[in-house]
Amino acid sequence: MSSLFLAARSGCWYLQWQEGGRRRQRSLRTTDARIARRLQLEHDARATLAQAEGRAPATCTCLREAADLWLERRRGSLAPGTWRRYAIGARRLVAGLPRLVEELTGDGLLRYADARRLAGSHNKTIRDELSILSMIVRWLVAQRVIAADPVERWPRLKRRPVRPAR
Repeated sequence: MSSLFLAARSGCWYLQWQEGGRRRQRSLRTTDARIARRLQLEHDARATLAQAEGRAPATCTCLREAADLWLERRRGSLAPGTWRRYAIGARRLVAGLPRLVEELTGDGLLRYADARRLAGSHNKTIRDELSILSMIVRWLVAQRVIAADPVERWPRLKRRPVRPAR
């Protein structure tokens, strides 16, 4: 189902597969061929299981469960510090957002951002948390747990300064 190739420049192994008629690839972040082969076998087993069931093993739409599953799946592919930052952000999201993923709206996310700002968080922190939420929702869509992104328009928190006309 998938194939391995070695990047000549970095010496890292990459995994390559077909999904939905498109070629996908990702770095395995290892230079050891044995580890790369093991990761390839794990990837193929997960893909076979999802294909046999016709969907992903995760069928929850509860935001807390979805965040936990997403973090669990990402744990091996992220550096420990990055994973810890994602876990903290996901915990904050679960505490301040609706219980179900389908209940997410752009207005609700703006209210969440305003509440976080009033609590003393900076825009960068809030943008990072909304980025984590976006990754979780895209993962749920890709796994066919939900049909589409429930948020029609994601809020933009970063304001670009308007330059005065010359």
